[in-house]
Amino acid sequence: MKKVLFCIGLLIAGANFSYAQSTLTASATEIKNGNNVVATYTRTETRAQDDKVTMIMTFTGKDGSEVAIATIPYQQNAPTTVKTGKDGQKHIITLKGKMDTDMAAEIANLLAEKKYL
Repeated sequence: MKKVLFCIGLLIAGANFSYAQSTLTASATEIKNGNNVVATYTRTETRAQDDKVTMIMTFTGKDGSEVAIATIPYQQNAPTTVKTGKDGQKHIITLKGKMDTDMAAEIANLLAEKKYL
């Protein structure tokens, strides 16, 4: 009985799960899947002539390639545009998070779901 359980444990431990099946989290600059860093992000702000401020989050893969740029308006329930670096696709989402790390995690999970991370 112990040998069977051990073999099952090895199969589960060796499985290759995609990021989309787990929840990615964000710290101040890193996107993680568990304890593994899968990407990094930077945050900047721009101010338009009409004084509206927009946050820009740039996501970079482990290989240094630009994965996506998210344009986040500072308006409640305003849509966020996520443009991918690989193929230039635009995805429009409404973020629920208020903190930078929450927003970064939401965007990273979208990117993982769409197979960019």
